[in-house]
Amino acid sequence: MFFACALQRLAPHESWWLSSAAARAEFGDELSNSRSDDDENSAQKTVLISGIGDGAFYSADGPAIRLTGFRASYVISIGLVASGAAAVPQERLRSLLQTALSHS
Repeated sequence: MFFACALQRLAPHESWWLSSAAARAEFGDELSNSRSDDDENSAQKTVLISGIGDGAFYSADGPAIRLTGFRASYVISIGLVASGAAAVPQERLRSLLQTALSHS
């Protein structure tokens, strides 16, 4: 199983001060792209998830699953790619994403 985690800390105009609006926009772009992929690929499904950070969604496409969430100025994606990825309990991935966001 392949595991990937990406943390995007957004700093507009090369400033170290972060913008939660920029993170919200990036999250919106990620969600929009995932929903566009749903339209192009009937096997992929994107679902909004409540209770994680300021927003989160789950997407699954065959052997690949991804959870993406944002909180304040952070956007975090956690992905798994393997034939058994869908067997990983979604609650474990939700917990991992919530922990990552709460420590960002």
